[in-house]
Amino acid sequence: MPPVCLVWPYLALASAKCLSPLCSTTDAVREIRKYDDVTEKVNLQNNPGAMEHFHMKLFRAQRNLYIAGFSLLLSFLLRRLVTLISQQATLLASNEAFKKQAESASEAAKKYMEENDQLKKGAAVDGGKLDVGNAEVKLEAENRSLKADLQKLNDELASTKQKLEKAENQVLAMRKQSEGLTKEYDRLLEEHAKLQAAVDGPMDKKEE
Repeated sequence: MPPVCLVWPYLALASAKCLSPLCSTTDAVREIRKYDDVTEKVNLQNNPGAMEHFHMKLFRAQRNLYIAGFSLLLSFLLRRLVTLISQQATLLASNEAFKKQAESASEAAKKYMEENDQLKKGAAVDGGKLDVGNAEVKLEAENRSLKADLQKLNDELASTKQKLEKAENQVLAMRKQSEGLTKEYDRLLEEHAKLQAAVDGPMDKKEE
Protein backbone atom coordinates (compact mmCIF):
# COMPACT_ATOMS: atom_id res chain seq x y z
CA MET A 1 0.00 0.00 0.00
CA PRO A 2 1.55 3.39 -1.01
CA PRO A 3 2.05 6.06 1.65
CA VAL A 4 -0.52 8.82 1.98
CA CYS A 5 1.91 11.44 0.67
CA LEU A 6 2.20 9.48 -2.60
CA VAL A 7 -1.55 9.02 -3.04
CA TRP A 8 -2.58 12.68 -2.90
CA PRO A 9 -0.89 13.62 -6.24
CA TYR A 10 -2.97 10.96 -7.97
CA LEU A 11 -6.08 12.37 -6.30
CA ALA A 12 -5.28 15.85 -7.61
CA LEU A 13 -4.68 14.42 -11.10
CA ALA A 14 -8.00 12.57 -11.06
CA SER A 15 -9.79 15.76 -10.00
CA ALA A 16 -8.19 17.69 -12.84
CA LYS A 17 -9.17 15.03 -15.38
CA CYS A 18 -12.82 15.37 -14.39
CA LEU A 19 -12.90 18.82 -16.00
CA SER A 20 -12.17 17.54 -19.53
CA PRO A 21 -15.22 15.20 -19.82
CA LEU A 22 -17.36 17.91 -18.19
CA CYS A 23 -16.37 20.43 -20.87
CA SER A 24 -16.98 17.81 -23.59
CA THR A 25 -20.44 17.10 -22.16
CA THR A 26 -21.28 20.82 -22.16
CA ASP A 27 -20.17 21.17 -25.79
CA ALA A 28 -22.19 18.13 -26.82
CA VAL A 29 -25.36 19.49 -25.14
CA ARG A 30 -24.86 22.82 -26.88
CA GLU A 31 -24.47 21.12 -30.27
CA ILE A 32 -27.61 19.02 -29.73
CA ARG A 33 -29.65 22.12 -28.88
CA LYS A 34 -28.19 23.81 -31.93
CA TYR A 35 -29.22 21.14 -34.45
CA ASP A 36 -32.20 19.55 -32.70
CA ASP A 37 -34.91 21.91 -33.97
CA VAL A 38 -33.29 23.09 -37.22
CA THR A 39 -35.69 21.07 -39.36
CA GLU A 40 -38.64 22.66 -37.53
CA LYS A 41 -37.41 26.22 -37.95
CA VAL A 42 -36.19 25.86 -41.55
CA ASN A 43 -37.99 24.06 -44.37
CA LEU A 44 -35.45 21.66 -45.87
CA GLN A 45 -37.88 19.47 -47.81
CA ASN A 46 -36.55 20.78 -51.11
CA ASN A 47 -32.93 20.22 -50.08
CA PRO A 48 -32.42 16.58 -49.01
CA GLY A 49 -28.67 17.02 -48.90
CA ALA A 50 -28.91 19.81 -46.31
CA MET A 51 -31.39 17.82 -44.24
CA GLU A 52 -29.09 14.79 -44.25
CA HIS A 53 -26.21 17.07 -43.30
CA PHE A 54 -28.09 18.42 -40.27
CA HIS A 55 -29.10 14.89 -39.26
CA MET A 56 -25.45 13.89 -39.43
CA LYS A 57 -24.49 16.84 -37.22
CA LEU A 58 -27.21 15.92 -34.70
CA PHE A 59 -26.13 12.27 -34.69
CA ARG A 60 -22.52 13.20 -34.00
CA ALA A 61 -23.54 15.60 -31.21
CA GLN A 62 -25.65 12.88 -29.55
CA ARG A 63 -22.81 10.40 -29.91
CA ASN A 64 -20.36 12.86 -28.31
CA LEU A 65 -22.80 13.46 -25.44
CA TYR A 66 -23.10 9.72 -24.82
CA ILE A 67 -19.34 9.15 -24.82
CA ALA A 68 -18.60 12.28 -22.76
CA GLY A 69 -21.20 11.25 -20.18
CA PHE A 70 -19.59 7.85 -19.71
CA SER A 71 -16.15 9.47 -19.55
CA LEU A 72 -17.38 11.87 -16.87
CA LEU A 73 -18.87 9.04 -14.81
CA LEU A 74 -15.68 7.01 -15.18
CA SER A 75 -13.61 10.02 -14.05
CA PHE A 76 -15.71 10.41 -10.90
CA LEU A 77 -15.36 6.69 -10.19
CA LEU A 78 -11.59 6.90 -10.57
CA ARG A 79 -11.50 9.89 -8.24
CA ARG A 80 -13.55 8.01 -5.66
CA LEU A 81 -11.26 4.99 -6.04
CA VAL A 82 -8.15 7.10 -5.36
CA THR A 83 -9.87 8.61 -2.29
CA LEU A 84 -10.65 5.15 -0.91
CA ILE A 85 -7.07 4.01 -1.52
CA SER A 86 -5.83 7.08 0.36
CA GLN A 87 -8.16 6.33 3.28
CA GLN A 88 -6.99 2.72 3.28
CA ALA A 89 -3.35 3.85 3.45
CA THR A 90 -4.18 6.14 6.39
CA LEU A 91 -5.97 3.33 8.23
CA LEU A 92 -3.03 1.00 7.67
CA ALA A 93 -0.65 3.58 9.16
CA SER A 94 -2.97 4.06 12.17
CA ASN A 95 -3.25 0.30 12.57
CA GLU A 96 0.54 -0.06 12.73
CA ALA A 97 0.81 2.78 15.27
CA PHE A 98 -1.86 1.26 17.55
CA LYS A 99 -0.20 -2.13 17.27
CA LYS A 100 3.17 -0.73 18.36
CA GLN A 101 1.55 1.14 21.27
CA ALA A 102 -0.22 -2.03 22.41
CA GLU A 103 3.02 -4.02 22.25
CA SER A 104 4.85 -1.32 24.22
CA ALA A 105 2.13 -1.21 26.90
CA SER A 106 2.14 -5.00 27.15
CA GLU A 107 5.91 -5.07 27.64
CA ALA A 108 5.72 -2.35 30.30
CA ALA A 109 2.97 -4.22 32.18
CA LYS A 110 5.01 -7.41 32.06
CA LYS A 111 8.05 -5.56 33.38
CA TYR A 112 6.14 -4.06 36.32
CA MET A 113 4.63 -7.42 37.21
CA GLU A 114 8.09 -9.00 37.25
CA GLU A 115 9.38 -6.22 39.52
CA ASN A 116 6.40 -6.73 41.82
CA ASP A 117 7.13 -10.46 42.08
CA GLN A 118 10.79 -9.75 42.83
CA LEU A 119 9.84 -7.35 45.64
CA LYS A 120 7.49 -9.92 47.15
CA LYS A 121 10.14 -12.63 47.00
CA GLY A 122 12.75 -10.30 48.51
CA ALA A 123 10.47 -9.41 51.39
CA ALA A 124 9.71 -13.11 52.09
CA VAL A 125 13.41 -14.10 52.07
CA ASP A 126 14.50 -11.30 54.38
CA GLY A 127 11.85 -12.28 56.91
CA GLY A 128 12.13 -8.83 58.36
CA LYS A 129 9.53 -6.27 59.14
CA LEU A 130 10.03 -4.33 55.91
CA ASP A 131 6.81 -2.60 55.11
CA VAL A 132 6.13 -3.37 51.48
CA GLY A 133 2.45 -2.58 51.69
CA ASN A 134 2.79 0.85 50.10
CA ALA A 135 5.01 -0.51 47.34
CA GLU A 136 2.55 -3.29 46.59
CA VAL A 137 -0.37 -0.86 46.50
CA LYS A 138 1.57 1.40 44.14
CA LEU A 139 2.52 -1.48 41.87
CA GLU A 140 -1.02 -2.82 41.84
CA ALA A 141 -2.33 0.62 40.87
CA GLU A 142 0.24 0.87 38.09
CA ASN A 143 -0.66 -2.61 36.90
CA ARG A 144 -4.35 -1.73 36.78
CA SER A 145 -3.58 1.47 34.90
CA LEU A 146 -1.41 -0.37 32.39
CA LYS A 147 -4.05 -3.05 31.90
CA ALA A 148 -6.68 -0.37 31.30
CA ASP A 149 -4.41 1.35 28.76
CA LEU A 150 -3.74 -1.98 27.08
CA GLN A 151 -7.46 -2.73 26.85
CA LYS A 152 -8.10 0.72 25.39
CA LEU A 153 -5.40 0.22 22.76
CA ASN A 154 -6.80 -3.20 21.90
CA ASP A 155 -10.27 -1.69 21.44
CA GLU A 156 -8.87 1.05 19.22
CA LEU A 157 -6.93 -1.53 17.23
CA ALA A 158 -10.09 -3.61 16.69
CA SER A 159 -12.01 -0.51 15.59
CA THR A 160 -9.25 0.43 13.15
CA LYS A 161 -9.25 -3.09 11.70
CA GLN A 162 -13.01 -2.87 11.12
CA LYS A 163 -12.61 0.46 9.33
CA LEU A 164 -9.79 -0.98 7.25
CA GLU A 165 -11.88 -3.98 6.20
CA LYS A 166 -14.75 -1.66 5.27
CA ALA A 167 -12.44 0.52 3.17
CA GLU A 168 -10.99 -2.55 1.42
CA ASN A 169 -14.51 -3.77 0.58
CA GLN A 170 -15.40 -0.35 -0.83
CA VAL A 171 -12.23 -0.30 -2.94
CA LEU A 172 -13.01 -3.78 -4.30
CA ALA A 173 -16.57 -2.76 -5.17
CA MET A 174 -15.37 0.41 -6.92
CA ARG A 175 -12.81 -1.58 -8.91
CA LYS A 176 -15.46 -4.04 -10.11
CA GLN A 177 -17.78 -1.17 -11.03
CA SER A 178 -14.98 0.61 -12.87
CA GLU A 179 -14.13 -2.56 -14.83
CA GLY A 180 -17.78 -2.95 -15.81
CA LEU A 181 -18.01 0.64 -16.99
CA THR A 182 -14.79 0.27 -18.95
CA LYS A 183 -16.17 -2.77 -20.78
CA GLU A 184 -19.41 -0.92 -21.51
CA TYR A 185 -17.45 2.09 -22.73
CA ASP A 186 -15.42 -0.11 -25.11
CA ARG A 187 -18.62 -1.69 -26.40
CA LEU A 188 -20.13 1.74 -27.06
CA LEU A 189 -17.02 2.84 -28.92
CA GLU A 190 -17.21 -0.27 -31.09
CA GLU A 191 -20.91 0.34 -31.84
CA HIS A 192 -20.16 3.97 -32.59
CA ALA A 193 -17.43 2.96 -35.04
CA LYS A 194 -19.88 0.67 -36.85
CA LEU A 195 -22.57 3.39 -36.96
CA GLN A 196 -20.04 5.95 -38.10
CA ALA A 197 -18.92 3.68 -40.93
CA ALA A 198 -22.53 3.00 -41.91
CA VAL A 199 -23.39 6.72 -41.98
CA ASP A 200 -20.18 8.03 -43.51
CA GLY A 201 -20.33 5.47 -46.35
CA PRO A 202 -23.44 6.94 -48.08
CA MET A 203 -22.19 10.47 -47.44
CA ASP A 204 -18.86 9.74 -49.14
CA LYS A 205 -20.64 8.24 -52.16
CA LYS A 206 -22.90 11.29 -52.49
CA GLU A 207 -19.96 13.66 -52.26
CA GLU A 208 -18.22 11.71 -55.07
